[in-house]
Amino acid sequence: MRNKDVENLQKALKSIGIFPIIVDTTGYYGKITALAVYKFQKQYKVAPAPEIEELRGKQVGPKTRLALNKIFI
Repeated sequence: MRNKDVENLQKALKSIGIFPIIVDTTGYYGKITALAVYKFQKQYKVAPAPEIEELRGKQVGPKTRLALNKIFI
């Protein structure tokens, strides 16, 4: 997946030091973005640990969006 929402997610995660600084924000949701989302989900405890481990950053669901909104809005 590649779109502006993903690019904004990458920029947000980069601003809090979770998305790698040396990687450009491309808008592509690949392995690097999934890892950053996974780290965010773990750090901010957006869901129970087993749920986070099962998904491993493969998606940004309602719980993750809520946590992001609390930080950035």
